[in-house]
Amino acid sequence: MQIKPDLNAKDTVRAYKAMMENLKSARADFDKAIELNPKYMDAYKLRASVESEMEDHNASIKDWQAMIKLKPKYYFAYFQVGEEKYELADYEGAIKEYSKVIALDPNNADYYDARGHVQARLRNYDQALKDYNIAISLNPGDKYFFLNRGKLKIDMNDKAGACEDLKKAVQLGDTTFAPELIKENCN
Repeated sequence: MQIKPDLNAKDTVRAYKAMMENLKSARADFDKAIELNPKYMDAYKLRASVESEMEDHNASIKDWQAMIKLKPKYYFAYFQVGEEKYELADYEGAIKEYSKVIALDPNNADYYDARGHVQARLRNYDQALKDYNIAISLNPGDKYFFLNRGKLKIDMNDKAGACEDLKKAVQLGDTTFAPELIKENCN
């Protein structure tokens, strides 16, 4: 669904309601598909995505967990459970899920970055720094990993380290957040 930028408030509300109805309809379709074939992984995945969009994170978690039961080495499902727990502000639960997926797939930088983000949110700065360092070692070309570590170093009062990481994020192509943080912290 495309929402036109010139919509007034009533039109925006109508568009939102239509989108939500479409999501409810899609959810019902996936319910039926799963009822017909309880091992249909794609239906669980798509329903979980719809549920997340509808902010029914607990239902989404149940679907991701159902996929894990069907395919225990489906690493992405563990990651998504962590993402949904994060959305529910269950940060310790999110860390546990990210740790599970890291144990299963230790070479995926995104998993370390996600766990680092939650650790930083909980002010577990040393653990967050370790996770960001691993993410960068696995994928040194990702501007967001340097951006995230730079923001963490600001919180840790390591301005020199923060500025170095933020400048690296800019070198790697960040044109939005890192330049602003550099202006605020590095001059």
